[in-house]
Amino acid sequence: MSPHPCRTRSPGPCSLGVILAWLRPFPSVAFTLYNTLWIILIAYVGRYMIFGVRPTAASLAQVHTSLEEAARVSGAGWLRTFRDIVLPLVLPGIFAAWFLVFIPTLRELTVSILLWSAGNETIGVMVFNLQESGQEGPGAALALVMIGLLVVANYAARWLSRGRVGY
Repeated sequence: MSPHPCRTRSPGPCSLGVILAWLRPFPSVAFTLYNTLWIILIAYVGRYMIFGVRPTAASLAQVHTSLEEAARVSGAGWLRTFRDIVLPLVLPGIFAAWFLVFIPTLRELTVSILLWSAGNETIGVMVFNLQESGQEGPGAALALVMIGLLVVANYAARWLSRGRVGY
């Protein structure tokens, strides 16, 4: 007996589910999300949301409520408590979540290859199409641009966090 298609490692069958769900989402509405970047965004959110939620939730769980209570007793409002107490403690987890989502989505191919349309290609699809058409040089150059983008994003995160986060 084969496993359920959405429980396998391959997201191909689940991408087909996204296509079928958003091909005509509301019968009374005349628009469709198919052949747009929005369907790719919805599929990415569905596929990679857990990568962002887990580190952020773990960071929030480590902030003890007594810190927030102490700030509130000292006269700080909710916004100031969040800005001065919670956000500095959670920021490394947010950056980690951002990297855990950004890196795979930048090179992602399996969902994108089923959902892309002309003019709505992702970088992964562009590299794949260049390699498949026999243009190894431009494909390798675009892959190198992807690596450079990851390095720049890493250094930007390190600079913004003053060296507390980044690799």
